[in-house]
Amino acid sequence: MSNNRLFYACGGNADLISSYKHWKEGIHDPHEVSITFSGQTLDYCKESSSKIYMLSPRANAEVFTDDDMVIEHKVKPTFAFLGSGLSYHLGEVGYGFMMLGRALRFKADIALIDSGATHYFMLFLFRLFGIKVVSILHNTLWPSGFPPRKPADRIVKWCDKWFFRYGANAITGVSKECETQLVQLCGPAVAKKYVPFRAQFHKSYFDNIAQPPAHEQRPFKIMFIGRVAVFKGVFDILKMAERLEQKHPGQFEWVICGTGPALADLQAKAKEMNLNDVVTIPGWVALEELIEHYRDCHISIIPTTDGFNEGLAMTAAESVLSGRPFIASGVVPALGEMPTASYQAQTNNIDSFAEGIEKMAFDKSFYEQLRLACPEESKQFLNRELGLTAKLHQLLPTL
Repeated sequence: MSNNRLFYACGGNADLISSYKHWKEGIHDPHEVSITFSGQTLDYCKESSSKIYMLSPRANAEVFTDDDMVIEHKVKPTFAFLGSGLSYHLGEVGYGFMMLGRALRFKADIALIDSGATHYFMLFLFRLFGIKVVSILHNTLWPSGFPPRKPADRIVKWCDKWFFRYGANAITGVSKECETQLVQLCGPAVAKKYVPFRAQFHKSYFDNIAQPPAHEQRPFKIMFIGRVAVFKGVFDILKMAERLEQKHPGQFEWVICGTGPALADLQAKAKEMNLNDVVTIPGWVALEELIEHYRDCHISIIPTTDGFNEGLAMTAAESVLSGRPFIASGVVPALGEMPTASYQAQTNNIDSFAEGIEKMAFDKSFYEQLRLACPEESKQFLNRELGLTAKLHQLLPTL
């Protein structure tokens, strides 16, 4: 038993309170396909008799307490009048100070900080007050193959380098690319601090998904699941669909599932391009409906642009678990974790994606080779010894 007092800050807009309630009842969060990282952290707390304070930058300000834990939703500060760039960086710094205050008030001895919670260099403050820090990299430090070029971003990364070298007690991340970039930024010695982990899923969810349709069945169906935002490449999907429909009429259909800031614009653009017969954009769908879309599709697509630093791309794991190969841009680290079940297209390159989709659709032996590799590649996401809970058990007692 460790009996730690943990402070956990997630980087995304997660509804930690809802996730906790589902976790406590022992049921899977119906809004998530994967086993949530917050739930895996709570599993560690339960098994180690640790107390925890959990913080999310979710907009609906709320504090929830139960037994040995506290959960707070607290939105990041904004300084819009200063311009987008300066406002963003000041918001990150301000949130870092707020995080420190919450951790000190809770008397935390270890901080688990997700990528995106604040600038990494701000975590030096935790060390100054005697709080050990474990950085959890759900995202890479920059989009793979596209290191930062803007002066402000380069300055931030220069500051982050010193934290990873001398401030972080341990670092864990979701892909090899996370470690590769750490070494590029900080030098080879930082690799000694790094421990990889894998996202985890319930096998039972994917047992409900049948094998893909026969390869020769037409139309050949391609599925996108994720945040509907420009940096996720969703508008590039429309260009691919237009190009392939002109070249191979009636041979391809597409479905784009998810919600986000670009959803209405994407639906309008599909209508403007006369693609409504081949591209379906239902927006957010419940897990039951998502299963139906999986059953209908042959492959999934992850066309993330150079504007986003994917850590893995969870939907790639979901695709392989469902028995579907995926095609992805080079910035998606999942390609390196599941190489035999995926096709790598060039980032931001419509032609490269179109060529890859044609090869998967019209070369049956190639498609079957990728499809048959899915079961083996998927095992890592069902192995709890590779999950976050196991890695916390491995890491935290050594601190």
